Amino acid sequence: MNNESLNKNISFTLGQADSEKEISVNTRRLGLGIDAGGTYTDAVVFDFKSGRVLAKSKALTTKWKYSRGIMAAVDSLPEEYKASIDQISISTTLVTNAIVELNQRPVGLLLMPNGSQPPVDLKYQPMQIIHGRITIGGEITEEIDAEEIRNAVSHMISHFHVDAFAVSGYGGSVNPKLELQVKKIIREKSGMEVCCGHELSGSLNFSIRAVTAVLNAGVMPIMEEFLKEMEYSMSQAGIEAPLLVVRGDGGVMSEAYAREFPVQTALSGPAASMAGAMFLTGLEDAAVIDVGGTTSDIGFLNGGRVSVCENGARIGGWDTHVKAVDMLTSGLGGDSEIIFQRQVWILGPRRIAPVSQLFAMNDSKRRLLDSLDFARRKIGDWPDSTVPFQFLYRTGKTPDFEMTSREHAIYDSLEEGPLMIGQLMKRHGIGTWKMVKSARLESSYCVQRAGLTPTDLFHSEGLLSLWDKEFAESYQALVADTAGFSSADLARHIRSMISRSLGTVLLEKMLGGDIVQGSGLEHILNHGNRLIQLNPEITTPVIGLGAPASLMLGDAVSRLNGKLTLCENGDVANAVGAITSKVTVSCEARVAVTYAGSFRILGIEGEEDHFETLAEAEKCCIAALAKQIRSRGRKAGTSASDVTITIKSDVACSTEGSEVFIQRLYRAEISGTPDLV
Repeated sequence: MNNESLNKNISFTLGQADSEKEISVNTRRLGLGIDAGGTYTDAVVFDFKSGRVLAKSKALTTKWKYSRGIMAAVDSLPEEYKASIDQISISTTLVTNAIVELNQRPVGLLLMPNGSQPPVDLKYQPMQIIHGRITIGGEITEEIDAEEIRNAVSHMISHFHVDAFAVSGYGGSVNPKLELQVKKIIREKSGMEVCCGHELSGSLNFSIRAVTAVLNAGVMPIMEEFLKEMEYSMSQAGIEAPLLVVRGDGGVMSEAYAREFPVQTALSGPAASMAGAMFLTGLEDAAVIDVGGTTSDIGFLNGGRVSVCENGARIGGWDTHVKAVDMLTSGLGGDSEIIFQRQVWILGPRRIAPVSQLFAMNDSKRRLLDSLDFARRKIGDWPDSTVPFQFLYRTGKTPDFEMTSREHAIYDSLEEGPLMIGQLMKRHGIGTWKMVKSARLESSYCVQRAGLTPTDLFHSEGLLSLWDKEFAESYQALVADTAGFSSADLARHIRSMISRSLGTVLLEKMLGGDIVQGSGLEHILNHGNRLIQLNPEITTPVIGLGAPASLMLGDAVSRLNGKLTLCENGDVANAVGAITSKVTVSCEARVAVTYAGSFRILGIEGEEDHFETLAEAEKCCIAALAKQIRSRGRKAGTSASDVTITIKSDVACSTEGSEVFIQRLYRAEISGTPDLV
């Protein structure tokens, strides 16, 4: 390496002597890939030698207990393969949903800010400022107070009933010594899980590091419970193999690593679908649209990698340092709600069960047919909306909250099977469908809503055959009659809405939301207006994933003169991506100049000694960083030893025009096949 130029930006791979390598025997035979999505849980058996999917299955996702839906999918796979499975990889919306739905466990935050007050943008409780200060350069100016920490822990447990702790200190990413001391004391005092800000990010943004640590600590107990369930369930299914979890950037990590850093699994489902698209098509540069039951996720493959948010993803309104897939989500999927309300057709964003599925899977078929007869007699009674003709039914989960009298009445009425909302209105003397208070029962997954969806339209037209075609046709005709449409006109109108909606989202993602907005996107879709002709052409391949992809994406992509690529097993691409992904870990350090003119290493514990020259500091930094990343790699689940190190320099220009060195950033990455131990 040449240090003559301060302005150095290079990348190189650092190997390891054979005598120092961790030797791993990875004679993998079969893998089990699982994706627990928002609507369906997919499972595949993958042959590592031939690179083929041997079997696949689907089951409904059970959000109140993910392991049930997962095992339903696994149980549907051929028994003959299960004894030969050597690796299990899973992507799940568990953590994403916990954060978005505010279901994290209570966390106590101990903060060591720059001064006596927390940052103004950090609004969190319970939080306590404690002793311990570090400068932005990593110098310790105030030591911690062990007794103060013990008292804070006791207070948060007794008064706020916290289940985990987070620790973040200003300058902690530069010198993590104080954060680690606090973590040790909390563990000794409480025995609870503790997460430090520097463990998740090397960023200098103190507030976002603290938030990320809180989010991670809050989902640690949830991930622990889930992994224990998975271990037991797989054992019951006769599958004995190491379990890996997909990260939000498309890589995988070991079970132990997922327990410690569960927040890194946020957005793992979309990341797995992008990775699956790359494996199934062989394309390294493409736009990927995964059309699920609940949403459509749009992201990119760039140079054989899943495109990620380098500065951290925004999850549930929180800015984080979680590196996750860079995607845009549309609230439109195969199971999006279709209603006619106040003379307007509305498509999504709520996900409901298709009526074709409800009829196919429910034993109360006579009850459902009677409901249709009831609805036909009531056409015209509710002219403002088709919502009264939607069904409510029990999922099997018992409410874990105290129900109101109206909630009790609804829940009890559904004991013998599904009922239309209009039937519930009549049974309980309710004058308007808006007073049927089922929101809490639905949000807690105790009650599910069913109605007309794109999936039903496709069944009616004979384009899908997953569920019951005849019931879909009858229900579609009912909804169309209520709105004064024919079934064919309804289908054409909804198809146009789907095309425009997905086309607009695709344009927004490709052009950037800040470049073209509102009517501009519409004009591009319409190829201009009477004054100007616009002829867009998508020049990158567009990969469509998901069971409804061919039915929902074709017109949207062709409007933009693009080419839609569909692939075999694209309906389970997420599960394929989960089992074919590698373990990838990265970490950072920096060498900065001191006021005295010497150089010091920042970001690696125990390596902040001063050096006379940049070359000496750089040599030591690279060696320490390579040792650290290999250790993290083994913890994350791979014995790969080749480390890629990227070096970028920050320099300024003096008034005389010469280069002035500020700091040099070193980013190390290791990527390899998962170990089978």
